[in-house]
Amino acid sequence: MAERKWTEQQLKAIEADGTLTVLSAAAGSGKTTVLVEKALRILLDEENKTAADRLLIVTFSNASAKEFKNRIEKGINEAIKNNPDNSYIKSQKVALQKADISTIHSFCIKLARENFEVLDIAPDFSICDEAQSLAIHEKAIDAAMEYGYENEDFRRYVSLFGKSSQDKQIREFLKDMFYYFSA
Repeated sequence: MAERKWTEQQLKAIEADGTLTVLSAAAGSGKTTVLVEKALRILLDEENKTAADRLLIVTFSNASAKEFKNRIEKGINEAIKNNPDNSYIKSQKVALQKADISTIHSFCIKLARENFEVLDIAPDFSICDEAQSLAIHEKAIDAAMEYGYENEDFRRYVSLFGKSSQDKQIREFLKDMFYYFSA
């Protein structure tokens, strides 16, 4: 396999050691390739051994997480092919199966499940789906509106949107604000 040609910026990110490295670049610029190369150099460095199961790589999509893991595994397989008697590299392939390479959401859920007692949550918690989320949101709006109607200023505010008995526009505004601030 031919040696890859790295740009100066890519090489700087790959070789950064002991410091925080932030990659920010346009789509298709090679960020994933750079990060995979960085991970492989760490994992294949026998002088400064780092077990693959100590990796933490978080992404924003399942497809991206899978891509990372596949590319790292491919790189380790290539290293094994070039060094078939190297037990350290072979051990990295096994350890990679336990590495935390996932979406940020999956990683956070894993942390919550491992630390449910400290977080004071039920160990069998679940993530609500869209329908559950909508129902919870509607219930919160109902409670907020009920609380608001106890206040004269709020009732006057609602009347600015139309008939004082009609609060549909306020409810829609609250939904819109929720989605706006959640995005």
